[in-house]
Amino acid sequence: MGEYNHLLAVTLVPGVHAMTAAVFIILGGVLASLNHTRHDVRVEPGVYAVNVHDVHHRVPMSNYGQYTMLWDRIMGTYIPYT
Repeated sequence: MGEYNHLLAVTLVPGVHAMTAAVFIILGGVLASLNHTRHDVRVEPGVYAVNVHDVHHRVPMSNYGQYTMLWDRIMGTYIPYT
């Protein structure tokens, strides 16, 4: 379902360059795939870390964010990885 959200976003934004849409979809797919591995990949603490989204699979009502935990922190659904 996540990749369909990316396709919907590209469809709803008018005038998106084809290369921009391709990079967005490919990068989204790669990052989503990394989120579902057990490798500890971090780009920037608090911005993208695989283990933080992994908490969502242990505690389903938390850490919904795929790439950033900003909205989880704002909405109170963030649980740090331990």
